[in-house]
Amino acid sequence: MNERDTALDEQIKNIALMIDAYLVQQGGAADTLEGVIKWWLAKQQYIEAEELVKQALCWLQKEGKLETKTLTDGTEIYFSPKGQGTKSDKRL
Repeated sequence: MNERDTALDEQIKNIALMIDAYLVQQGGAADTLEGVIKWWLAKQQYIEAEELVKQALCWLQKEGKLETKTLTDGTEIYFSPKGQGTKSDKRL
């Protein structure tokens, strides 16, 4: 087996693991190939990414690069601190 085949096998395994995780969360799920791609995989990637995004937002807040405001309904919004544009001389 060459390097390309190994990489392809790893990609297939990762997709299979995402599908399996979706099935564990959504018992009894059924869909077409297109539905699996559009809904199952997209949703599973969102679920897995959500915690990482929360941690990244927290890190940016601790670094002073992001602030939060809590709305009356409890929703938190994130925004750039005043005086700090979209470009920064101090990169991550």
